[in-house]
Amino acid sequence: KTGQSKVTQTITLKDGVSTTETVAYDDYLLPISSITDDSYTNHFNIQTTKYPTDASYIGDPVATLMRSRNMIAEPLETEESENLNGTINIISKQKNILAEFTGTNGRGLTDNILQSQIQIAPNGNSLETRVEFTEYDTDGNPLEYKVDGVPTSVLWGYGGSSLVALIKN
Repeated sequence: KTGQSKVTQTITLKDGVSTTETVAYDDYLLPISSITDDSYTNHFNIQTTKYPTDASYIGDPVATLMRSRNMIAEPLETEESENLNGTINIISKQKNILAEFTGTNGRGLTDNILQSQIQIAPNGNSLETRVEFTEYDTDGNPLEYKVDGVPTSVLWGYGGSSLVALIKN
């Protein structure tokens, strides 16, 4: 652990207009927030990211297992918002839900932690499930997923290394 740090970069364009980006990193050097401002429009774009090491995931069993396997760089939540003259508007949110899937992969790990759902709130309202992964093979390749409720089956060949076919219902 190194402690939280911030890096700021300012780019000045013609006519004195500048863009400044400040990125904050957590103890594991993962970017947890990015604030970009434009000196001409007084517009701030804010992006925040939560990882399994975030305090809000301390009691979560899957995040705990991810931390024990050093899978800490997988973003679990992202949010993008803008600040226009003091009014903060959420532009989008995304939540990646991971789960344990049974099986033993090629590295000998059992109960693989893989993507289960992708939830999106396009305009910052309530989250809705857009993608759901329902089945994986033992190598972690998706065998079936649903996008907006429409199922797709996936066939893998050459020992699970190459995608052979997608079957959409």
